Amino acid sequence: MGFGQLGVNLSFTQEAAFETIAFHIIQSCFLDPPATANILAAHLLLHPPHDTTHHLADYDFSWIQTPNPDWTSQSNINSDKPDAFLSCLFHFKMDVDLMMQYLGGSYMAAHHDV
Repeated sequence: MGFGQLGVNLSFTQEAAFETIAFHIIQSCFLDPPATANILAAHLLLHPPHDTTHHLADYDFSWIQTPNPDWTSQSNINSDKPDAFLSCLFHFKMDVDLMMQYLGGSYMAAHHDV
């Protein structure tokens, strides 16, 4: 079975776990600052996404909507692009569907005329 092919041994279920929703709870501002600090202190793996969210809060990611006409000849990814995509993903509360709708264009295969 090649990469990306469906098979009977694949599972697309997600086990219920705190890590699945922790980012959303912290970003919702439902918790007061002391409660947020307690969660971050109890679960050290939440620090990097929490810190990155604040670091990228004012990042202008709108430029990633502009199609790159030379994408076929590029040999590497623009070093600013990962931060732009991450900032965009945080802006849309980790909802990839909304982010892709926002990006549109070549990200949605609009250039294929189907």
